[in-house]
Amino acid sequence: MTPMVDIVMVILIFFMACSAILGPEWFLKTVLPSNKPQPATVDQNEQPTRVEVVLSVGSDGATIASSRALEIETLDAFLTRLEKLSIEKTPGSIEVLLKPDAAVPYQDIVRIHGECQRLGISKVGMTDRGPAIPAR
Repeated sequence: MTPMVDIVMVILIFFMACSAILGPEWFLKTVLPSNKPQPATVDQNEQPTRVEVVLSVGSDGATIASSRALEIETLDAFLTRLEKLSIEKTPGSIEVLLKPDAAVPYQDIVRIHGECQRLGISKVGMTDRGPAIPAR
């Protein structure tokens, strides 16, 4: 019985040592050439533009977006306005903060994130606005 315990202990130490050596390799990033256009760098003198958007569901069931700078508009109109903003400003200096209601479909939030990624806007965040207010 003692030799079996010794062998298991040696195998255990071997696997522990190997996992310590291989662990950091999982986090290595490769730098491969790509055909994608590189996002424009942020000008240090340019102030970041923060867009805070409240997402809610309208009476017709469609997602609507509103903020201090924007009047209430449909999701498609908001994405069009975001595209115009990314043309006017450097996409790296734009910060988008989403505040969705609980009733907003998740696919609309993912759609906004995808559109921001396509436009080169990398600073996208989301906060929780709490439970949805039941319709009366």
